[in-house]
Amino acid sequence: MLARRASVDIVYQGVNISAPIASDLLGFTYTDNASGTADSISISLKDDAGKWIGPWAPEQGDKIIASILTTNWRFEGDSQKLVCGTFIVDEPEYSGRPRILTLNAVALPPNNDFRDTDKSRTWNKATLQKIAANIASDAGLTLYYDTSKTVTISYLEQSEQPDCAFLTDLCEKYGLALKIYNDKIVIFSEQEYEAKPKVGTITETLAENWAAKKTLTKTGYDACVVAYTLPSSGNKLQFELKPYGTSNKILRINKDVASVAEAEIVAKAELRKANKKQYTMSFALPGNVYLVAGFTVIVSGFGKFDGRYYIDKAEHNVSDGFTTSIDVHRVLEGGY
Repeated sequence: MLARRASVDIVYQGVNISAPIASDLLGFTYTDNASGTADSISISLKDDAGKWIGPWAPEQGDKIIASILTTNWRFEGDSQKLVCGTFIVDEPEYSGRPRILTLNAVALPPNNDFRDTDKSRTWNKATLQKIAANIASDAGLTLYYDTSKTVTISYLEQSEQPDCAFLTDLCEKYGLALKIYNDKIVIFSEQEYEAKPKVGTITETLAENWAAKKTLTKTGYDACVVAYTLPSSGNKLQFELKPYGTSNKILRINKDVASVAEAEIVAKAELRKANKKQYTMSFALPGNVYLVAGFTVIVSGFGKFDGRYYIDKAEHNVSDGFTTSIDVHRVLEGGY
């Protein structure tokens, strides 16, 4: 029987360096976040000859395209590929002895203005999609708006805030998620993604180790009340969302909203954000290229924790072997 094998494919500044680095490669980690935090990779290389700290030393801003390849992993003759995406070298680190380079890179554009430069501007009667398209264009990225939700904003001010943080906060306010992947800004609805077909089933016997937690504080709400002041009149109002028809445990928040319709969108977003923390699990598993952030799995054999779960974070490690670790939350009944 042919041996199972996992490897990494690395294109550095347009040149495939997979073969030249093979003898020095100690480990590769790809951290895949559904939203809120940039994806990253970390490449560990031994440097006995001093080339990685000398003539081959990486520079901040260098571009890496990375993939994980498997051969005979599930069965003989099987081959798979996980495209990790495009990354920019951020923090090369050296240590010794023995001398090792840890090459860290993040999924952000080389244009540092996107995450580091404070900007101030306003939008009038613009959709969130249009605002995101403008910001993506400024950063040299393309926008992939992967949701049926349309958010129209009557007036919006960006005040001394970098585009990355501003757009992330804006998406979160209106119940959308943002991810940067392969030179794209991807905006999507976590709720819509939770409804997609599962990519696998995790059983207690499959997991190498696991942890499960049910949180009781600041979660498990059945209603949300948004208090707000209408900018046009100064009237103080409130909107109550009761998706399950009860209000035994109420989440109360204050937000700047311009209308009842906007208050409802914000209430749904805040209720989801709080309630998805109630049931969470984590797993360490044999390497699996299908377990990526933003997809769902079925959890079985864990008693009251059984059910459908959404992958918030996946970490794929290739060294002597190939392992995958995931953090997940239980898909919310009714979406909230």
